[in-house]
Amino acid sequence: MATRSVRLDEGGEKMLAQLRRLTGMSTSALLRRGLAEYERIAREGRLERPYEICARLNLSRGGRAIAPAKRAKRAVRVARQLRFRDYVREKHRRGG
Repeated sequence: MATRSVRLDEGGEKMLAQLRRLTGMSTSALLRRGLAEYERIAREGRLERPYEICARLNLSRGGRAIAPAKRAKRAVRVARQLRFRDYVREKHRRGG
């Protein structure tokens, strides 16, 4: 059996401590069970990527993803081009 080191932030440490208290399970047992559950979700195809989670939550304009991270640079460039195009059209419409 391999030994692994895992870094947890303060919230993760608190969550782990609470789970140990609630379940009486060891840290290793909790992590094994968590990994097994995560694998099951992934195998069932229910694993959501950050973009999919944000899209499902329908966050406000400031937090809404416009594309998956892999295509983010291109999506931002296209969005800027469209905003600039709309700005120019509105300026010409006003006669300015």
